[in-house]
Amino acid sequence: MDDGEDFADQADAQPPAAPPKQTPAKKTAAAKAGADKPNPGGSTNRLREETLVALGVLKIATADQLWRLLRPNAKENKVCRAALNDLGKLVASDGSTKEALKTWRLTEQGRTAAEQVLPTGRTVGSIAKGAGSHGAAHAMAVNDTVISFVRGALDPKGDGAMGTITSWSTEVPLEPRTGLKVRPDAVLRAPEHDLPVLLVEVDRHTEGRPVLAAKFPAYAAVFAHRTKVPDPTSPSGKTTTVSYWQQLFPDPVREGYPPVAVVFADNGTAEVTRNRMQALLHATREQWAGDSRTGHYTDYTHAIPIVVTTLELLSAHGPQAAIWWRFGHTGRETLHQALANPDDAASYWRERRARERQAELEAERQEREAEREELRDATRCPVCHRAADQYEDPDDASVRGTPSGALLPCQPCIRTADQARHNAVAATFADTVPALSSDLQERTAVPSLGLLMTRAALDWREQRRDRREQQRELDRLTAEEEASARSLLGPAEQAEAEQAELEIPAPAAPRPRAPQTAVEQLLAEARRRAAAQAAAAQADGQPRRVATAVRGSRTPQQADSAAAAREARFSALSEPLRSKLIARAEQEDGWD
Repeated sequence: MDDGEDFADQADAQPPAAPPKQTPAKKTAAAKAGADKPNPGGSTNRLREETLVALGVLKIATADQLWRLLRPNAKENKVCRAALNDLGKLVASDGSTKEALKTWRLTEQGRTAAEQVLPTGRTVGSIAKGAGSHGAAHAMAVNDTVISFVRGALDPKGDGAMGTITSWSTEVPLEPRTGLKVRPDAVLRAPEHDLPVLLVEVDRHTEGRPVLAAKFPAYAAVFAHRTKVPDPTSPSGKTTTVSYWQQLFPDPVREGYPPVAVVFADNGTAEVTRNRMQALLHATREQWAGDSRTGHYTDYTHAIPIVVTTLELLSAHGPQAAIWWRFGHTGRETLHQALANPDDAASYWRERRARERQAELEAERQEREAEREELRDATRCPVCHRAADQYEDPDDASVRGTPSGALLPCQPCIRTADQARHNAVAATFADTVPALSSDLQERTAVPSLGLLMTRAALDWREQRRDRREQQRELDRLTAEEEASARSLLGPAEQAEAEQAELEIPAPAAPRPRAPQTAVEQLLAEARRRAAAQAAAAQADGQPRRVATAVRGSRTPQQADSAAAAREARFSALSEPLRSKLIARAEQEDGWD
């Protein structure tokens, strides 16, 4: 909240919320002090005990307030009026409020009875005798504040309650020494809500602004006062000094003095309430501002946390809602948020440690990232420069070869290189095959002598196979004819034929078969000439070559006769083998 403007637009005052059912106080004989006679109102002992406790805390209250505090689920305040009437001499009424509601208080006898049902060690204090004669307007506003804390929000969607009726004390004097005294309207002690103590001042706009502001320097003086107490750590019984307020409210959970809440009741307009808050803000700056001279944080050791709200907001939303404005903060906050010191020493060191820890974590993260990056660089493929964690299949990453330990290309790069080599070979083959085919065609256009001889040999082999087939067929037919002829012979004739076959002489040794083909003739002629030359060389006693005759040594008739012989000799061959063999024969005969 800034400048208290959020409190300007408030709804009209509404009755405080009806809280959950109150836990009953312990029963004692004192609760029955006024119940010796029959109860004409029909109230229960439990309700009468709770009524004594409530009046012991609040000092003075109406039946309507007791109804909202103790029996909010009842249809009307009749049950609480019956309890008050049944308490008899334990309670008394001194007057009525401006709304004509009768006020009730404890008597001396009632105070004694109330102290017996209050928690151990609690006293009632004053009994507010005569306070109701003038309506007790301020006490009624304090009661409404307490009821709003205990019972929570009037709005069903509001936040919960805080504390119980026994968590409160009213009109508690804080007097560390004579002449130094403050008396808060109410004191809340709710350690279960992380709130060891909360001092409450209810302002009804009846006091001047300086009077309200003057209370806070007195609070600061009381909080700063220190008293001597025995030192528990000293074996010799020495004394030490402690803060007076820490003796009353030990175990603080926050830095600084106890907080003070100012609840502005509904006796003024929204504009008046806002101006009054602003005046209190500026008048008490010395008490709530703290010491910020350190530059890094604000020291709240000697500062009073001052929070303000209105009774309308407290009744409608409950004490745990965001209805509080702390002097020095901006905007409405919950009570715990408002009481926190986001810029105090503890917060500063906590944030500093958090920043240092964050810096350490960031340094560690950067170091881990650098190590990961170094590791990634050590595994990057020398071709595509991808790291090992950039492959879908980890087996595709680069590995180090042996024995050098050098990083080898990754599998995708190896496959790409293999495919490129395959494509290059395929392209080269595609360019080379047509040239080779053309050269082969040129080379095979004119057959060589070896090729011709091979072809001739194959032809002779084929012809020989055909002749063998023909001979087998002829033998088969002959055998069939002989078998048919023998079937026509009689028995005597068949026996005679078989005897004739037995008397057939053995066949003579086969004579060499004359060459049949041109190739065989050529080979036979070559062997004959080689044998003749070998015989001539042996006869002379030394190897010699056959002399070749010159062309002029033969007559034309001899030359023509030799040419005709050669023609006849190779007439069975086909061209061009025939011409080549004739030319070779002419060279061997010495004929150009």
